[in-house]
Amino acid sequence: MGSVVWKIVAAAAGVAATQIANKVTNQGWHAVTGQPAPVGKHDPNYSAKETALFVLLAAAVAQGVRALGERKAAEFWTKTAGHPPQVVVKEHQKALEKATKKAAKKA
Repeated sequence: MGSVVWKIVAAAAGVAATQIANKVTNQGWHAVTGQPAPVGKHDPNYSAKETALFVLLAAAVAQGVRALGERKAAEFWTKTAGHPPQVVVKEHQKALEKATKKAAKKA
């Protein structure tokens, strides 16, 4: 049951993060350029260079906000459930194993 609930919490955090990232990116673009954000890759009002810049900016903001949202969701889960989500525990274990192997190769 816990993994299903975690999936719902993580999905909700992802949806909220996407909405926030879109708003931040569009408002940021407007604040910097004075123009509305491009509506798509074929928007005739923007050059390919401007569109590519917007896409890179939007992707960076989206990933940053998504990571923050997932982290906050995991913190909320840990506080309420008394333990981190199982997915987070597994990821942490994999990272530790990888670091241990890397350290062993250097030694």
